[in-house]
Amino acid sequence: MEAGGVGELLLREVLGAALGPQHRAEPPKRCWFRAELFLFALISAATIRRLQPQEVPVLSSSELVAIVGVADLNRARDFYGGVLGLPVADESPFAMVVDSNGSMLRLTAVEKPVPAPYSVVAWKVGDIAATVDELAQRGVAFVRYDSLVQDDRGVWTAPDGTKVAWFLDPDGNNLSVVQFA
Repeated sequence: MEAGGVGELLLREVLGAALGPQHRAEPPKRCWFRAELFLFALISAATIRRLQPQEVPVLSSSELVAIVGVADLNRARDFYGGVLGLPVADESPFAMVVDSNGSMLRLTAVEKPVPAPYSVVAWKVGDIAATVDELAQRGVAFVRYDSLVQDDRGVWTAPDGTKVAWFLDPDGNNLSVVQFA
């Protein structure tokens, strides 16, 4: 390190703080490396503190877009648009977008959808019984699970009072309606 440079002055201060004032005037040669490492650690720690995830609102102000894979866009239009009543907002040969109360649900054409055994999309509803009855009148069959106690409509009530009913789209994607307690 060049004598008299800003870096040397800074390192002298760091050494003085870390090793005592006797090293501020003329630090031993073997201390320079330790001081540089100490300075690097201080700068790195300050940088890491500035970039903590809880301080950076990366996606908190962004709109969520749900994506569901479907094999046949025409069949998906009939189900999501016709049966579920979601207006089609956009279409292309590769995908269709339906509007779900201001949120975008993108139905993407895939060769072979791989259904998940849990809900990939759920709708929060105010009256689950009325919603289930309306969907059933439109041809939606609600899924029953052996491990859950469900009412005549297929609605399960969670311990906190939340009610959930599951159904499948034509590709087997697990969907649900939820009425929170």
